[in-house]
Amino acid sequence: MMHAGILRPLRAIWLPNDGLAPVALEGRHFLLAAAAVIVLAAGLSGGAGPDSAANSYQQQAVARVLTDSSGTSGRLVRARITPWNELSIEFTVRDDGDIPANRAAALADALAVARAIYNSPEPRPLNITVLGLAPSTSSVASSVPVLYASLPADQLVGLDWTAVEPGDLSALGGVRWLPNGVCQAWHDCAGIRR
Repeated sequence: MMHAGILRPLRAIWLPNDGLAPVALEGRHFLLAAAAVIVLAAGLSGGAGPDSAANSYQQQAVARVLTDSSGTSGRLVRARITPWNELSIEFTVRDDGDIPANRAAALADALAVARAIYNSPEPRPLNITVLGLAPSTSSVASSVPVLYASLPADQLVGLDWTAVEPGDLSALGGVRWLPNGVCQAWHDCAGIRR
């Protein structure tokens, strides 16, 4: 086993057996095992930490496509990329007055985000997860998720983005309206089981 080969040199260098009580020996073994797990985990993850921000070009491209025609920006809530190159985008959906218009606008924004990312220079993410957030009427949360889209790169890389319409997204990946969020934000509670 690989970890046994690591622990022996550590034991010999840092923690000699001379005069340690049995309880101390057990503690030493625990510390060595914990250190080995941490070293192995860091090695397997490539030394990368938890989710980090997407590269600046991707963030700028997404922020640009989420800027309203009136010039209103700030709808990009968060862009994170995982150590395994999966991109997660959270944005605030537009309120166009009624539910069908809000849904159409959210799908158009999700398509614009995917277009911006997959037309960006390398390195492109493996997959994109898009979460559309709407202002909540609840006193508990300021926003709620209303749209979830999982867009896999194997379906989208090399796609002719000029031919893709917002309604095509569900055929290219997983697109779901989240009933609880839609109910809280837009008061369309038809999809809620009671």
